[in-house]
Amino acid sequence: MSKDQNLIDSIMGFEPQKLEIFQESKSTQDPNVYKTNPKDSTADDGVYRAKVKVILNPFKPSASIVPQTTYFLKALDGSMLVRSSLSQGDKNCPLFKCWKRIWYQGDDKTPDGIKKREEARARAKSIFDKSETKWVLVQILEDDNKPELVGQFRVMKLAKDIYDKIDALMNPSAASKKNPYPVMDYVVGLALDIVVTPGPDDPTAPERKQREISYTLSQFGDYASIIKTDGTNLLTDEEMETVDNYVSAAKDAQDGKTEKKRAEGAKKVAALRPELRPIYEKVIMYVKDNLKDVVTGQPLDLEQYCGFQPWDENTTTAINHFIEIVDGGYSPENMGYDQFKALQAPAVPTESSDASAQVAAAPAAPATPEAGAAQVSGDKGPEDDDLPF
Repeated sequence: MSKDQNLIDSIMGFEPQKLEIFQESKSTQDPNVYKTNPKDSTADDGVYRAKVKVILNPFKPSASIVPQTTYFLKALDGSMLVRSSLSQGDKNCPLFKCWKRIWYQGDDKTPDGIKKREEARARAKSIFDKSETKWVLVQILEDDNKPELVGQFRVMKLAKDIYDKIDALMNPSAASKKNPYPVMDYVVGLALDIVVTPGPDDPTAPERKQREISYTLSQFGDYASIIKTDGTNLLTDEEMETVDNYVSAAKDAQDGKTEKKRAEGAKKVAALRPELRPIYEKVIMYVKDNLKDVVTGQPLDLEQYCGFQPWDENTTTAINHFIEIVDGGYSPENMGYDQFKALQAPAVPTESSDASAQVAAAPAAPATPEAGAAQVSGDKGPEDDDLPF
C-alpha cells in the first residue's frame, strides 16, 4: 500500500477529538522535585495536606539548605534559565556585574542624573528577571494526594514560611533563650505537617488562586525517624523504643524544671548514646543507598542538583552575547546577536558610491540604543547588599 493510501485511510477514519491540541499536555515537571500545589489536592476544600521529613544532605550535611539564584534571560536568539554564582555569594557573576553597570548609572543629585538613574533602573528591571530560592531534601511520610510518593526521597523548594520556622528552631536568637533543635536529623528530626491553602477565587483575576497560595498553616510537630521507601518502618520496635527514651531524656536534660531533673536527663542521654550509634549507622546507610535521582538512578546530591554549577561552553557563549547586546544599549529580547554585530560593523565602501553615500549592510533593526540606555564600560559602582529585587 502506498503512502498516499495510508494517508487516505488515516484521514477517512480520523476521530476529530484526537487532534493533538485537544489532548492533555504532558507534564514537564522535574520528577525529582516534590510539589504541593493546591491544584493537585484531592480534598473537598482544595487544601493540599501532606507530612514530610526535611532531612540532612548525607553527602555534605552543612549544605542541607541550598540557595539558588537564577536569571531568566529573555532573548530573541533563545530564552533560557541560568543559575548564577550569586547562589554562593559570588558577586563576580557576569550577569550580576552587567546589571550593576546599568543600575548605578546616573545619580540622585541633579535632575538629569535622577532622570537617567530612573530610566536605567527601569531598563535593568525589564532585562534582568532574577529569582532566589532555597532547596532541601525531603522524605514524604504521608500524602493522600500522591500516595505513590510515600516513603520516597525528593528535593523540595522551601516556602519562606517553612524556612522561617526551620531557622527559628535550628538557629534561635540569643534573645529567645531557646536551644537549637536538630530539625533535619534522620532519627530525631521533626515531621513537617504541610498545609497549603489556595489563593482567593477571583473571577477578574483567576491566576490569583495559584499565585497566592499560602504555607502559613504548615507546622513542625513530633519527631519522626526515616522510614523505608515503600512506606513501612525502617526501625524495629526495640530500636524505636531506644529512640523514644533518648528523645525524652534529651528533653529533660534541656528543659527539666529542676536541676536534678536536668542532671538525670543528661546522665540518661550519655548512657543511651552507645545504643543510638548503630541506629544512626543503619539509617544513614539506608538514606545513602536510596537517595537516588529518579531518572538516572545516580546518587541525588542536593548541592550538585540544586546548587550553582559552572556554565558549559554553549551557555557561556549565549550569556556573553546577551551581555554584549545589553552593554551596547539594546534589548536581547528584541535583537539577535547577528543583528547586533552587523550594527557594529564599519560601513563597506563600494566602487559606485562616494563616501557620503556609503552605508553599512545590516538587517533591519533599531538604529539607536533603547531610550534611557547608555553605552557603558567597566563594572564599578557602589556595593549594595540589599538588592532591589
